[in-house]
Amino acid sequence: MKQYASQRRCCAVAGGSPSRYLEQLILMLDQVNLMKNALASLQPDYALFLEFPELLAALQVIEKAPGAFGVPKDQDVLDAFSDLMRRYAEEWVLFPHQLGST
Repeated sequence: MKQYASQRRCCAVAGGSPSRYLEQLILMLDQVNLMKNALASLQPDYALFLEFPELLAALQVIEKAPGAFGVPKDQDVLDAFSDLMRRYAEEWVLFPHQLGST
């Protein structure tokens, strides 16, 4: 059975038990951490789909109508999709909360 970010917590609130808000934040940060690890692997596209299988369905929808998602006809949809995931993960570096590793 596949474990999800909520079951593989890689971050913890420094000093204390998290409130509901912080628990949701931790889950988001765990997801971003998993995404960053996948993107840093030797086969980032494969690793992303392995970690987040629902992204494959999203990619298939985008491939059917790339223009609706702002992907130019001359651009590879998988490249554009991977770039989007990479930029999303990088934006979290700017997030002001600091969480400690477990």
